[in-house]
Amino acid sequence: MAAFFVHWNRIRKRVRVHRANCGACNNGEGMHRGKIDAGRGDTYDWIGAKTYRDALANAETIAARIGAKAGNCGMCNPHLGTSA
Repeated sequence: MAAFFVHWNRIRKRVRVHRANCGACNNGEGMHRGKIDAGRGDTYDWIGAKTYRDALANAETIAARIGAKAGNCGMCNPHLGTSA
């Protein structure tokens, strides 16, 4: 099960790492209860990862692909208190 999720949005040029229990993430369903990897096309999606390190690597790869900068959610601060 994923402990972190990466949300990316090509239109807004935004890539963020979230903790799975974040209110904005809701285990990859988002605030609007979308579904993980539900074939939402190439504009936005959520991608799960077991560790923060994996989530950040995914975020940086996606950010480079869509011309954005990877960052952390300001609500759940996934980068704080993680060892991996």
